[in-house]
Amino acid sequence: MRGSVRKRGDPGTWEYRLELGLQPAQRCQVCGVRRWLERRRLEVCPDCQGELVDVQERRQRTRAGFRTKRAAQEALDKAKVAEQRGETVEPSKLTVREYLLNTWLPAAKGSRKPSTYQGYRTLIEAYVVPELGALPLQKLSPEAISDAYTRLQHEGRVKKTGGLSALSVRHVHACLHRALSDAVRQHKIARNPTDFVDDLPRVEERELSVWTGDELRAFLDSTRGDRLHGLWYVLATTGLRRGEALALRWPDLDFEHRRLAVRRNRVSVNGTVCQGSTKTKGGRRTVTLDGDTVAVLQEQAARQLDEQGDWGEAWQASGYVFTREDGEPLHPDLVSRLFEKAVSAAKLPRIRLHDLRHTMATLALEAGVHPKVVSERLGHANIGITLNRYTHVLGNMQAQAAEAIGALVAGRKPDEPSDPS
Repeated sequence: MRGSVRKRGDPGTWEYRLELGLQPAQRCQVCGVRRWLERRRLEVCPDCQGELVDVQERRQRTRAGFRTKRAAQEALDKAKVAEQRGETVEPSKLTVREYLLNTWLPAAKGSRKPSTYQGYRTLIEAYVVPELGALPLQKLSPEAISDAYTRLQHEGRVKKTGGLSALSVRHVHACLHRALSDAVRQHKIARNPTDFVDDLPRVEERELSVWTGDELRAFLDSTRGDRLHGLWYVLATTGLRRGEALALRWPDLDFEHRRLAVRRNRVSVNGTVCQGSTKTKGGRRTVTLDGDTVAVLQEQAARQLDEQGDWGEAWQASGYVFTREDGEPLHPDLVSRLFEKAVSAAKLPRIRLHDLRHTMATLALEAGVHPKVVSERLGHANIGITLNRYTHVLGNMQAQAAEAIGALVAGRKPDEPSDPS
């Protein structure tokens, strides 16, 4: 890669020129304007609407304003290295607002799940743009980001007074980090400033709300005969997420081999139902069923056939396992509200619908089921997530493990108490 330095006229500064070789471009056949093909191809010239043709043009990069020849040469050498590594960043006045709203979010809409995209959009529009949007993207510093996070913690809430929780601030940080990482790959900035923000607020671990085995049985007994009893039962025994259960279709069930396949997820995004793939790659899984759960699902099939006969031609053949009376798919938000009513009617401690999943995992671990098996049933990406989330159960099992190991070493029966004296 060639380059040169030369002295300019008044006021006697130096500049360098870096030869980039032939580069793809478009040239207007009417006005002769040349445009480099860096991101997108234009149909017509934006200046005169003339026809554009593809060409290969010799390209140079020039930087001026160096006070000495040595300074210009050093800058040229660095530019050569950066170009060879693909780290060159063209100077730009693009603001954080323009990049996030006009470039990054539109790209995320086409490559992310609807729920993920909506989450990004909310965080950017509500928190990032108001705090950092006016800053030039290339001048965004770790200090500016850290100050923005501090303001969000103290007065960041949009609809109410007060600040955001530590978890919400971390969500903002994760979103901004992803967006700026893409900006680095696109050579809009040289580095990701969020990599150097190390004073993120600490998130206090929220204690899980779960039912005991007796409370879970009491709930299932109280809802027996209800239309959604089968849904509550499946969630309680399989640990499926709400959206995974609502996306189940009859071909996903294998009664003969007692198993179901989790392949899809139905979620609510601002009240609109969207269906897509499972939350993670590990979410695509096969879950083995016990005999009682199979019987409940067979009862659900019979109930649905009866309802189909009652509705006749008005029946909607959606194919879902859990539906409304007319076969229409259930709305996830409606299901959560109906669960709250069922819990209230059963006069049990209030928990969220998602806590049925935590209840299943907790009861399974307490029963001695291996954490790896529990992790696979839950569809966690790895067993580490399971171990971290249910440390309260594993901690209680340490005493049992200590007694079992002690009995093995001492040669006594597992149920024989040890003598600490």
